[in-house]
Amino acid sequence: MLRGIMDSTRIADTDLAYSKEVLRGLRDGGMNFISTVLTITRPFCQYPWQGTQFNESFFDRFAAIVEWCNHLGLGLQVDLFNEPSLRHGNPLCYQSADPNLVRRVPTGSWAALCREYIRRVVPLVNRLNFGAVLFVLEGSGSAAFEKWSYDTALELGLSDKLIIVSNSVKGHPVVVHSPHVHSLVDIKRHGKQGAYLSDDGTYPHNEKKLNQFVSAAKGKGCAAFESLLGGFLSGESQLDSSGNPTGRRVEYNRRVRPTLSQCKNGIIGRMVMAFGKA
Repeated sequence: MLRGIMDSTRIADTDLAYSKEVLRGLRDGGMNFISTVLTITRPFCQYPWQGTQFNESFFDRFAAIVEWCNHLGLGLQVDLFNEPSLRHGNPLCYQSADPNLVRRVPTGSWAALCREYIRRVVPLVNRLNFGAVLFVLEGSGSAAFEKWSYDTALELGLSDKLIIVSNSVKGHPVVVHSPHVHSLVDIKRHGKQGAYLSDDGTYPHNEKKLNQFVSAAKGKGCAAFESLLGGFLSGESQLDSSGNPTGRRVEYNRRVRPTLSQCKNGIIGRMVMAFGKA
């Protein structure tokens, strides 16, 4: 069974050297792939665009991460649009904090911007040796927008070797669904031969529970399991100086990246080790 980490900020994070070390550590810990969100709110992250202007340094860093993942033998899933942030009232680099922006077929200037964004993303993901694309993160109501995005990406040359992940587009022959599981009961319900499960957020929040989740998914014959590692790697869950959890959740605009020492020696390292060995 493939093991993956939802490493939300890995391309958006402006510190490329730091990101390379994190990815190396995840690979060395037995991870097979990561997923990352291109449009994400963190003080240490950069957006793909601002207004109508694209940030060239973002796409340069994107290209470097693709090359590094190929070098490490690490798969990369890229999530293009971020519905949860819009739903929670954070506009990011969008025109407004309206979730309908990523639910309906885009029109006008928004459609033009989306098309240009996808045009820039397609040649980068096509370089991946093992890659996947999720057009809308948590886009359960985004079937119309996702289909438009997928059709646009195909028109712009999206490779057929890439895996397409979606929980809203049903019945499409190339789409892989990724049910979110919050408990062992959920894994028993959704786990089956070839399934791709995600623990969705801060479940589980320690290495013992993660080991239980992964072992259960493996026992059901799942093809892949993805974990957010309790939100610790993304800065969502606060760590003390030793890298151990404080039990506090951090607001978007106050989140910080964990240090490499915290990643290696604290809860993140222990969870990765448990994940890799389960």
